[in-house]
Amino acid sequence: MKSFVAPFLSCTLVFSSLPGVVHANESTHWAYDAISAAKENNTSFRQTADHSYAPDSKVTYRAFLSMLIDVLELEVDEPHAGNSWNESYVTTAFQEGLIEHPLNNSINLDTVITREEVAVLLARGLNLPLADKATSFSDAENTTPLVQRWITSLSEEGILNGYADGRFSPKKAVTRAEVATILANIRSWKQQDDSLTVVMNKIEQAERTILQLLNKEVLDVHPPFSELEDDILQYYTFDRLAHWKHLYEENPGVFLEPPSTLPFSFAQRIPWSTSIENLNGDSKQHVSFKVIGTESGYAKPGIYTYSLVQGKIDGFTYEPYAQPFTDDEMKRLVLDDPLLGKVPEEVKLIEKQTNDAGRIIFHYGLYKNGKLVNQIWGDSSHGQFGQKEFFGL
Repeated sequence: MKSFVAPFLSCTLVFSSLPGVVHANESTHWAYDAISAAKENNTSFRQTADHSYAPDSKVTYRAFLSMLIDVLELEVDEPHAGNSWNESYVTTAFQEGLIEHPLNNSINLDTVITREEVAVLLARGLNLPLADKATSFSDAENTTPLVQRWITSLSEEGILNGYADGRFSPKKAVTRAEVATILANIRSWKQQDDSLTVVMNKIEQAERTILQLLNKEVLDVHPPFSELEDDILQYYTFDRLAHWKHLYEENPGVFLEPPSTLPFSFAQRIPWSTSIENLNGDSKQHVSFKVIGTESGYAKPGIYTYSLVQGKIDGFTYEPYAQPFTDDEMKRLVLDDPLLGKVPEEVKLIEKQTNDAGRIIFHYGLYKNGKLVNQIWGDSSHGQFGQKEFFGL
């Protein structure tokens, strides 16, 4: 789920920016600084007819999704003919695991978004761990046990806070001023983890550049590789350049299956498993992460480690999983699943089963108002989730 990749998009579909335009209701507003920052970063909502921000107006689920995607710098493809930028943002939200498939009728993206729904999207988008304890806000019982713990995580990181009277008000609609404040908090939070975030951004940008350049061979556009070398050498070492030259000239079809050659960006990477190790006074770095199994099978499940020399990628190694996922890891994986909906109720482990292949399968129940409403199974050997039949039970 979720990678900080592309530059901010300056489109005006859902929000536009007119820096310097300040209205009386903004200059004296408690969120003035955050509103100004939103405008400067091209992430303010479309303004009203008189170019004001309307800070106390409410926000739709669709609009907040678009805003979150921009502040996380997620890749958004240009819309196809007949589609809008709005639809491209929704597609990205689905691909990044923020929401269920947009054609699922259970999701209405044009309703006003509530504070508890914002908490769920933020926890998914920022890959925050689930806190061990429920939130201490006085009205915590007005949301689900899962969301209470996500609210705790967000509050501890200073991203989403409650009100001065000790309430969180989970059912309350979010205002544009509150969203501006949340976005400012996210920007500050991202800057606190510079070393890993910067390297992750560099790898993502490198792999998307490679795919864009070398797909020219697949698309029947055949510039000589020498014309592409300078762009590639911005991100890769000379040794790795030879690898890309070989694939470009001898086996270009691999770029139709990018998870196999560019796993950091295109495989089913577990974001919270990513770690960095600095070697030789930071001149060499190792970035490791886990990939879970998928039906396509383009990228093997296991542990991948990228090597960077002087900030440039020198290649990666792969190791199959030597140990199954732990109970805590399996619980976190199932909590990341957008199929849990806008406001998940509770997820409980029903049982562990061993299938014919000797693999341990985790069986989870999804509950609403104390009643079992859905079930999901996960293979602890490679982290893939699905229905019971898929795992040979």
